[in-house]
Amino acid sequence: MQETSSTFCNISATFNCDIVNKGIYSEIAGIPVAAIGILGYAVLAVGAMLMPRKKIWFTLTMTAGVVGLLFALYLTSIEVFVLKTYCVVCLSSQAVILLIVILLLLYYRRHVRRPVF
Repeated sequence: MQETSSTFCNISATFNCDIVNKGIYSEIAGIPVAAIGILGYAVLAVGAMLMPRKKIWFTLTMTAGVVGLLFALYLTSIEVFVLKTYCVVCLSSQAVILLIVILLLLYYRRHVRRPVF
């Protein structure tokens, strides 16, 4: 009899979202890591809308982006070194936050940084 997976991204023992999202590392102080991620993306969206208005919004958005990237790297390191199982959705989120930080750096280069000459 074939075992059915409970989520769409349970591909194998190596790529299994349930192992990652239902384990002991799936919550921090009782708060689901996924909820923290959704809140983080909401903060980045608001920051992105406010960035053109004042330079401080860029600074806050960039800070949130870097903190999000570091948090995502921490979570990925748990997948790699502790769980030895990967969540496709989590890896996709890692790629998205990396792209956001790269876009913020490009925005900085074009709009925030003052030319030297």
